[in-house]
Amino acid sequence: MSSSVLKKAYERWQTTGGPKGGDPRPMADDYELGSLLGVPPAAVEDYAALASRIELLLSNEVRGTIVVGGAGRAAGATTVAVGLAAALAVTVRAPVLLVDGNLRQPSLHTKFHVERAPGLTEVVRDGVGLGHVAHATAVPRLTLLTSGSEVKSPQSFYQLPAFREQLAAWTRDHTYVIFDSAAFGPVADSISLAQAVTGAVMVVEAGRTVREVAAETAEEMRRAGIRVLGAVLNRRRFYVPDWIYRRV
Repeated sequence: MSSSVLKKAYERWQTTGGPKGGDPRPMADDYELGSLLGVPPAAVEDYAALASRIELLLSNEVRGTIVVGGAGRAAGATTVAVGLAAALAVTVRAPVLLVDGNLRQPSLHTKFHVERAPGLTEVVRDGVGLGHVAHATAVPRLTLLTSGSEVKSPQSFYQLPAFREQLAAWTRDHTYVIFDSAAFGPVADSISLAQAVTGAVMVVEAGRTVREVAAETAEEMRRAGIRVLGAVLNRRRFYVPDWIYRRV
């Protein structure tokens, strides 16, 4: 299926309620994951397998909140976070919220071609409603929340009671909330975020991340009380096509 056909389908879906209302499922149920994501078979299988694994691991949870971060910098965690969120939105056929939780070097606003602010920080600090700042994406049922304006103390942001309150509110309206995060280990804010959610997925870059470093990072996370759901080996074939990032 071409992206132009998908865009027309999405426009029809959006008129029936979009991410803020209505039941969008009739507009998308007939689309296969591969057609909707527009990726090669190998990548489709990777995303679908990851989504299925997450569903299995969280089968006893009413709602799932997941943070995706690298075992080191530039491991490809943002790409994996987007792919996982999109695959879950398609396969689960339920609302999924993708949040840019990397307050130090946010990038989802650039990838999706939207403004960085208002976003997460405005929702948490200023009480701005999610519906006023969230962005629809080219994937039905997948909504984006950008990082928002800069904060002076990222390490303490995720310890704010207001963040925990907002996270609880988001899970009432979304089956999954997926966070893109700064790398685990180098900064404290990614650990604080991971402690607040159901579990964490660690991204390891093949040929670059040392196995011992990845294992040590995972063990440190477990000692911090974080539920490590697993690791994704990023071979740089695990990508997201540009059309997903385009705002329709």
